[in-house]
Amino acid sequence: MADENYPIPAFYFSVRIGLEAAEPFRDVEGIGATIETAPVEEGGENGFIRAMPKKVNFTPLVLKRPIASKDSPLTHWCDEIFDRGLANKIETRSIEVALLDESGESVRQWSFIDAYPTGWTVESFGATKNEIAIEAFTFNYHDQKRVI
Repeated sequence: MADENYPIPAFYFSVRIGLEAAEPFRDVEGIGATIETAPVEEGGENGFIRAMPKKVNFTPLVLKRPIASKDSPLTHWCDEIFDRGLANKIETRSIEVALLDESGESVRQWSFIDAYPTGWTVESFGATKNEIAIEAFTFNYHDQKRVI
């Protein structure tokens, strides 16, 4: 990857869910991780408390798009999970998010492994708004990897 790809613009990206073709999304949020720490007090040292690493927490992934038809593979997958509740096993899928260069090639890519929807919201409607109706999907996942 040559240095001419920097800085990478944030407006040209693709999202692929499972084996389905990429769906158009307006926003991708939540690519990140934090390390949870636990306070540890040392015997005889009263001046400070150490913060020891405990575990990695991944930020939920949020995908936003214009409201789509019920025929959308993503809508169908989420409906299956939310409509039946937790009566059946939740089907997980991989989600690939890629930032693209001007030729449509990936210059950065993240893979979200064993993802499943945990939330679905529709942004507010308003009589004075002149905007497209947007829905947002929130996903948790087992692991995330930066591929490129």
